Amino acid sequence: MLVILQGIPEDVSLEDIKEKLKDISEITDVHDNHVWSMDGEYNILTIHLQLDQDYKLSEQAKLKEKVQSQLKDESINHITIEFEGQDENCELEDC
Repeated sequence: MLVILQGIPEDVSLEDIKEKLKDISEITDVHDNHVWSMDGEYNILTIHLQLDQDYKLSEQAKLKEKVQSQLKDESINHITIEFEGQDENCELEDC
């Protein structure tokens, strides 16, 4: 039932994810984070990360690697990241 409802997998903590990502100095805010499972084993994370400044695409690729490294022990198999600049407001309500 948890898979059908796209609920948060029991072995994943959104708070732990937020705390780990706040340890990355370039990240100033973590929001709009969602975790669900396709089959009860393969967990997916989508997340918005606000950055302290504008970074080139090559620098963003390195930041993605940092994020993946920080979350390697969080039972996440696939991560989709949206970076936001300091002056950018999230388009979603209640982000």
